[in-house]
Amino acid sequence: MVDERLDLRFLTAPVSDATSKRDILGRSTKVEHLKRVKFLTIGLALTACTPKEPPAVAAASAETNPPVERAGLIHANDEALTLWGPAASVGNMAPVGTLRDNENRPVTLNFADGKIQAVLFAPSLDTPTCSQEAQTFNSRASHINDDVEILLVSRDLPAAQKRFCGAQSIDRMVTLSDFDDGSFGESWGLLVKETRLLGRAVGVVDGAGRIAYLEIVENIAEEPDYDAAIAALAKLAPPPPLAPEEDDETPEEAEAE
Repeated sequence: MVDERLDLRFLTAPVSDATSKRDILGRSTKVEHLKRVKFLTIGLALTACTPKEPPAVAAASAETNPPVERAGLIHANDEALTLWGPAASVGNMAPVGTLRDNENRPVTLNFADGKIQAVLFAPSLDTPTCSQEAQTFNSRASHINDDVEILLVSRDLPAAQKRFCGAQSIDRMVTLSDFDDGSFGESWGLLVKETRLLGRAVGVVDGAGRIAYLEIVENIAEEPDYDAAIAALAKLAPPPPLAPEEDDETPEEAEAE
């Protein structure tokens, strides 16, 4: 590195015939440039040495709207759980949001589209209770009007949901994933603080987008009330008529009677 003091001595030396004002000005410009480089280098070094705020702390400090916490509503056997998000309730508009389908494509739900929908919330399809719930609703779909759309939302990865539907022959419901950030479950007040999974619930939304029925299962390890949910759907969309039973009686037997 060039010694800055050497250049400064030139500035204080008397002007001789061999030294022109142009030379002195040139040296002055060089010194000023070296000063700027030095200050910039010191500044960068100090910046690099300054400890960075951990990402988690930075995120917490930037959090201006902490989630609403609701305790004492659900549990997993003997373990109490806390729900995040405002409480959804019957008569209010159903919260909307964007989820992921089984191909990882975004799907935006707009409940005020004239469709009657059943929305099932489940922690994970990889658990026995959730698996049984999905299969039960799928098998009992014959008692539900064909115009009703059945949605099952969990925080499983889309690929895992697709694999489950193929393995269990789920063909009457649409599985959607809230794995991105859980914001859809939180908007319904169903994001579990302790596990970051969804609570177990069943909602029925009418064609205007209002919640007509909602059950939040108190013990997340238990299945929902299937009969009550199907009855709520039947009020909005009558189920298809039952097919008449086949008469195995032959014409000859009918004449004999």
